[in-house]
Order: sequence, then C-alpha cells, then structure tokens
Amino acid sequence: MKQGDRYVEQQDEESSPSILERQKRASAEALKRWDLGVHGRERSEQRWHWFGGGEEGVVAGMCELLDRHLARPEGWFRPAAIGCVPWFNHIGIARRLAAMPCCIVINKPRSSPSPAAQALHHSGRPVSTEWFPALRGLKPKQLGGRPRVVGPGDAMGSSLGPLRVYGHTPTGESLPLLHSKVLVLGGIYEDDEFFTGVTFRPDLVWIGSANWTREAERLHTESAVAVADHSFVKDSMAYVTQIIAQSEKTEKFESTPSPNLAPAEFDDEAFAYYAAEFGGPE
Repeated sequence: MKQGDRYVEQQDEESSPSILERQKRASAEALKRWDLGVHGRERSEQRWHWFGGGEEGVVAGMCELLDRHLARPEGWFRPAAIGCVPWFNHIGIARRLAAMPCCIVINKPRSSPSPAAQALHHSGRPVSTEWFPALRGLKPKQLGGRPRVVGPGDAMGSSLGPLRVYGHTPTGESLPLLHSKVLVLGGIYEDDEFFTGVTFRPDLVWIGSANWTREAERLHTESAVAVADHSFVKDSMAYVTQIIAQSEKTEKFESTPSPNLAPAEFDDEAFAYYAAEFGGPE
C-alpha cells in the first residue's frame, strides 16, 4: 500500500468513526458464528482441521466450512471469498462458491477450465477491485496492453472473477506454477447511511494440501486447517490479492504469464474541462 493511500484511509477513519465502528461490530457478530473460543478449539462444536479423504476428509470438510460461511448472518454482513488453487473440478465447491461474490484464481488449463470451474465462472458473482485496498485503481488493460484511461463519469471499480487464471499453459516442461491452496472467507460491509462504499473484511482462512477436485476427495491423503489468527488472516488476504493482481481473465488467455490488470490512468484534459464546465465541489 502506498503512503498516500494509507494517509487517505487514516483521514477516512478519523472523519467517519461511526461507520468503522459499525462495520467492526458487524464483523465481530459475524465472527461469533464461527464458534471460536478464547480457550482453544477443544471447546468448539465445529471442526477446524481435517485429514484424509471421503465423507470426513478434507474436501468434504471444506464443503462443510462453506455451508457454515453461507449460513452466517446477513444484514450488514454478506458472505464473500477470494482464493487460489492449482486444480479445480469439484462441483460441490463450485456451487457453494457461486452462492457468494468471489474471485478464485486457478492454474491455466491446457484448453479450457473444468465443467465445475466453468459453472462457477458463468453462474457465480464477481468481486469489485474497490473492496480491496491492494486492488483499488486496477482496471483491465486496453487492446495492445495499454492502461485504461478513466474520465469523468467512469466507474473506478472493476469486476473480477468469479474465476481467473494464472501463470503458464501446461506444455510438459517444468515451468513455474501456482501451487497454493488458500481460501480467504469474510464479509462485505456496505455503508448505506453515508454511502462511502463497500469493504471486504476477512476473518477466516482455509489452507491445506488438497486441490479442490474429485480426486482429492476420493483418492488422495490430504490435510487442511481453518485459521482465524488475525495476523495470519491479514497476510493471507494480502497474498491472495497479489495473485489476483497478477492473474488473467478466463477467456482467451495467453500461454505465458500476461496479467491483464494495470493501474488506470486519468484523462487530465477531460477532468479539467469537466471542472471548468460544471465547477468543482464547494
């Protein structure tokens, strides 16, 4: 985050403490539904780690965790998720992710994503760059790779997801690939009183060895854990948003890494004309 962005955020916090306080209270109330106790997971009635496969294994546990996430209170809180995984063909996970705004990044497939991944892409809901400080100001590049130019009246945020791709198309050679399996769960909080925008607040991270596949559910020996530690959640969100920033759209991707997001440029001449014609804020 740039120093200027941090200064603006600090100004916003000072000028609108009631908004932030309401968001924090809503986040705290939503967090209670995770059944997190200060004395550790042994007093929890919910599962926080999973091993192996089958009905009690890692992939089934992830589906259970997503069901619990979707059942959390709405109102000020709306479930959402961002994540990354190399391979994804599990329709149960796809259907659950499609029920909330999300952006999931996968490795580039040889030809097209699996039917489950395609189902998420076509029926799911994207996230907005404006919900994440690290993604604000990013927009898809124009043809030729030039940054997109923003003028008066243009929306600042861009929709990302629900599915994006990353890295190289498989060629049989040993190439760098996305190998992390991380899912950040949190809530979208909208300020409906002062209209300051929407914010994503993370509160839980699923991390494990398993791809989100039928094979991982039926055949593989896997392990995973859900973590609510604040510093780990914060760093995980920063890591996943960095991957999203380097990802590409699912349609017509290149065989080599070709991120299609870049900071937008402002049409200074158009903004100057607009200010002269209509006047600036009083």
